[in-house]
Amino acid sequence: MKYLNITKSTLFVAVLCIAVAGCGLFEQESREYDGPTVVEFFPLDDTRSEGSGQIQVEVQLIGPQRSAATNINWAVNDSATTATGDDYDIVSGNPVTIPANSSQTVITINLNGDGISAGTTRQLTLELTGGDVAPAENLKYYDLFIEGE
Repeated sequence: MKYLNITKSTLFVAVLCIAVAGCGLFEQESREYDGPTVVEFFPLDDTRSEGSGQIQVEVQLIGPQRSAATNINWAVNDSATTATGDDYDIVSGNPVTIPANSSQTVITINLNGDGISAGTTRQLTLELTGGDVAPAENLKYYDLFIEGE
């Protein structure tokens, strides 16, 4: 019986040593972004009713914060937009600015509630077009779906 307890204890200690020593054997993947600094929309889309009033669309910096303000150009992508100028007003100027030592700014849009028919959805697509930092190619479009009430 004593022999069995010694064997169990020895086995436990051996497994524990292997587990602790083995932790350093596997390379841990870094979660830190190390690519070029770019900007993105986040999220990439949203759905709002036409009577939602003012909404804010976030533009984020991907990469380290910068010590100087960062200007970001944007545009309405006419080829993807089905909403009309009566459906919305864009309050923000162009470019928008990410302040120094910050990671984000917003584009502010007023939804006018102009009478889109119930069951109808119109789309407003914004595109990041450049500026002090290039947009991430796959994250440069924002789609706002405006639903009639």
